[in-house]
Amino acid sequence: IGASRFDVLTARIWPNPQLQVSGSTTVQGDPGGGRTAIGAQLAFTLPIFGQVSRRIDAAEANVHVTESNIAAALWQRASDIRHAMLDRIFADARARMLTTNLNELMAFHTIVETRARDGANSQYDVLRVDNAVATLRAALSDAEIERDRAETILLSFIADPSLHAAPISREGLGRFDGPD
Repeated sequence: IGASRFDVLTARIWPNPQLQVSGSTTVQGDPGGGRTAIGAQLAFTLPIFGQVSRRIDAAEANVHVTESNIAAALWQRASDIRHAMLDRIFADARARMLTTNLNELMAFHTIVETRARDGANSQYDVLRVDNAVATLRAALSDAEIERDRAETILLSFIADPSLHAAPISREGLGRFDGPD
């Protein structure tokens, strides 16, 4: 924007004049007008037909275009950050939900294992619950990786080298209007 505004200033300036100096000296023979001749020429371009005002108008229009392009880029970046924040929030919610489910399943696993030892349930029930626990742990691992990936993308959009984590939660947003 500063460079575009500088172009407005330079558009107001008239072209520089050109000065040319030449000289000659007669070494031998009869000089026609003297032994030494010095000539100067000054050329000055006059902007006519409103050239200066047209250049100023064009430079000011370029400032508006540059400001609009930068505003659009900032708007796009803000939108990207907002989407990255939402991705981070949903990934974190999924990881927390799976952690809660895993804790409940582990309590259920203890109950089934105790009942199997006492003969009320078969060993097959214990194996089924073990399989469900392993599946839920794998899903939790995937959710944690997704949360870390979303946080990394968010940090890359923010591009602050001093920021190492962005623990965004639903409660941390001012106006979160997404679903649970």
